Amino acid sequence: MLMKKIVCKNIFNFNKFFKLYINYNDCFLVLDYFLLNKLFLFLNIFFNINKYTNIILVNSNFMLSLTKRYINKNKSTNVLSFKNIMHNNNLLGEIYLCPYIILLEIFYYKYNFFNYFLYILLHGFLHLLNFNHSNILEHIKMKFFTYFILNSII
Repeated sequence: MLMKKIVCKNIFNFNKFFKLYINYNDCFLVLDYFLLNKLFLFLNIFFNINKYTNIILVNSNFMLSLTKRYINKNKSTNVLSFKNIMHNNNLLGEIYLCPYIILLEIFYYKYNFFNYFLYILLHGFLHLLNFNHSNILEHIKMKFFTYFILNSII
């Protein structure tokens, strides 16, 4: 399967203490829904977001095709974000995640799995909120908000 789609609302029921298991090419990703709920709740309060976001898990070949087409780079990446251009007022945008690349980075850099996954997911959300890293000041601003939000929810 090329991609799996998780449609999530940026506001979840905060009282749910369960994990989301995603079977992705025989690799199970275990996502703590409690922390995901905290992340989406924090983003909603802090940035006043009340829209849906499509989170789509793709394999590295599909991510490579997206990267070539939209960023003009010939390499796969861990996350790509696309703002809503369909004029659907209930949709913030789409975040494409490549679990294979994320897992490679986790093993290579010896990161904590869930913290890094949250970091990458939050990075994608910040792009949907017009954050970027096109220059050093924007990069520092984006890193600051990323760590500020992560430290607020973890």
